[in-house]
Amino acid sequence: MPKSKTVCLVRPLLSKYEQSAYPMELLILASAIRKEGFNPTIIDFEYLKTTDPIWKEEKGFTKRAAAEIVSTGCSYVGLTAICSNYVLALDIAHEIKKLSPHTHITLGGPQVTMCYAETMDCSPQLDSIVVGEGEFTYPDLLNSIEQGSPLENVPGICFRKKNGSIRINEKRPLLKDLSHSPNLAFDLIDLPGYLNLKNIGTIYAGSGCPFNCTFCTTSLVWERKYRIKPVERIIEEIKELHYDYGVTHFDL
Repeated sequence: MPKSKTVCLVRPLLSKYEQSAYPMELLILASAIRKEGFNPTIIDFEYLKTTDPIWKEEKGFTKRAAAEIVSTGCSYVGLTAICSNYVLALDIAHEIKKLSPHTHITLGGPQVTMCYAETMDCSPQLDSIVVGEGEFTYPDLLNSIEQGSPLENVPGICFRKKNGSIRINEKRPLLKDLSHSPNLAFDLIDLPGYLNLKNIGTIYAGSGCPFNCTFCTTSLVWERKYRIKPVERIIEEIKELHYDYGVTHFDL
């Protein structure tokens, strides 16, 4: 069967109780891959738990989540995770693979960036890992798969070869200019629903940290570099949220 270019981007549940803002990282990725002709859809279990209490139930969660993801008809799944939902992301990936063995599953986020080789080694359900920023790496990965190009040529990934061996590619440099980071694809989510729960507009204004705290991985992931978007771009995004959606409080 020919593959569809549908990509399901997923945020696993973070907490049964607290409410997080919209998944900014997935909205950026969705915008980036859509520019390359892919059809992104977003499943955010953090939001779904507010619309249906079944997503708060731990029993059977991963099977339900996997079925929900596979029902989109996607050929590709991109999971994002931090330390608190990293294991849950791997468990969901495991269930997806059982339901749809040919779906290409990619994991990204700060947690797996710190242990990508170990994660790939002990997680046969994963096909690839995006290390570091994904705005350009993930579209590059998807395009290479679609075109049948060698994945060895995609910087910033760790992937499983057809013979089962693991390949770690060269690192992709951090973006020097955050103005190249895509706008958030708000049209793919129920933004008014998110804002009813937490009326704060999250703005991707900068990234990284120049310090080297021993208890924090930020300096390792972002190489002790700190970058900010152009002021004009930040103001443009604040205006969009304010005038189009009525947002009055912002988290930079």
